[in-house]
Amino acid sequence: MRVSLRLTDDQHQALKAQLHPGDGREAAAWLLCGRRCDSERSILCGRQVFPIAHEASVRTTHSITWRMDSLSPVLDAAQALAAPAIVHIHSHPKGAAAFSTVDDECDRVLHVDLAKIYEDGEPSASLIMLPDGGLIGRGYRKGKFAPLDGAFVIGHLIRRFPTADGNATAANEDDRNQVFGGGTTSLLSKLRVAVVGCSGTGSVIAELLARLGVGELILIDPDVVEDKNLNRIINSMQAHATMATPKVDALSVSITRNLDRNAPRVIPLRGTLAEAWRFTATADAVFGCTDSSEARMHLDRLCHQYVMPYIDVGVDLRADKLGGVSYAGMAVHYLRPGGDSLLARHGYRMETVEAESLRRTDPELYTERVRIGYIEGVDEDRPAVISINTQAASMAVNELLARLHGYRSGRPADHSSRYVNLIEEFQTSEPSGQPCPVMSPLCGLGDTNPPLGLVGLS
Repeated sequence: MRVSLRLTDDQHQALKAQLHPGDGREAAAWLLCGRRCDSERSILCGRQVFPIAHEASVRTTHSITWRMDSLSPVLDAAQALAAPAIVHIHSHPKGAAAFSTVDDECDRVLHVDLAKIYEDGEPSASLIMLPDGGLIGRGYRKGKFAPLDGAFVIGHLIRRFPTADGNATAANEDDRNQVFGGGTTSLLSKLRVAVVGCSGTGSVIAELLARLGVGELILIDPDVVEDKNLNRIINSMQAHATMATPKVDALSVSITRNLDRNAPRVIPLRGTLAEAWRFTATADAVFGCTDSSEARMHLDRLCHQYVMPYIDVGVDLRADKLGGVSYAGMAVHYLRPGGDSLLARHGYRMETVEAESLRRTDPELYTERVRIGYIEGVDEDRPAVISINTQAASMAVNELLARLHGYRSGRPADHSSRYVNLIEEFQTSEPSGQPCPVMSPLCGLGDTNPPLGLVGLS
């Protein structure tokens, strides 16, 4: 089983302040995590940092001894989580990028004791933080250590630390170098990315990610290819429409056939996000390419609850009733866990979410729906919008690259929402807002009962 860890940037900064106070001695902390497990991946989702008091520890330049009663507040807080995991983190102030033999013995005893508390057989982890904030880590499951599949720090930028013994910082920097070259393909090859909605915009995003070299690609959509889709779904064919092939299967087969041995592992999931949320939560990043308010709300919750970056993309076309358009534009939003939300940015309305949920869960009670076509104000099921969709998809994928590499000038926080107006020919950016009072408290919860805190999900 592959195990990875996700932290918010705020949690990472809190750990760095605790573990490297500037006195040259080792320090330690606990990290309480929620969890998401499937048959092949386990995600540890950072929930809360618990510093181990310096004055209650015996600290030297090469060792630290702490009191086990420092675990008490962590265990108390863990009772509120459905699937808790406790991670131990200590520092190597001299920069030693490996676990020592003393670390091995301490971790072995610690994780055996933690396994006795939870008795669920699921993995935990230990990490070392280097002076520059780099992370080295390993998972522990059923009596054995294994390197983590990466530690992610997600803020206005996305950082991935490989975490295996060795020079973790250098490896991370290698991934950041050679932007749009080897650095980009190297970094993307290690990622699992989900695309929710595989029509006009989502199909282009899937194609771009596949050709950029993403390692694993999850495709989620409930619908089949129809004749009306052929002018805007990349890689769709008449045969797909004739056979009513699921969109995710059509894209999966096309990507694999076209790229052969260079293709990512493609995981097609036919269904709504309400049905596919469990697998989506294991992705390292997710693109929302749907006009469903309910799906956007689910993605908002996934972003925070499972500590994952979420990029939402939308196209907005409005007719002027005279054969032209009054507005044509697109928007790309970057959302980070623990920050603001698409709800706070008015990306959807809860009354629409409730109506869509009612239609899905109890159609007999859903008695009224206002039909809005692809172009607002026009009944058009074959819109000539592939060029606009492609531009929006490129903006979204470039947003991911900018967050991974940090190449954009100015503060990343100032470009959290980006808008293009095709009528007036201008582009604007807006900064992120304050933490969302609805979504940010969910940060790091991991699995809950009911799923995502919502009744009615599969």
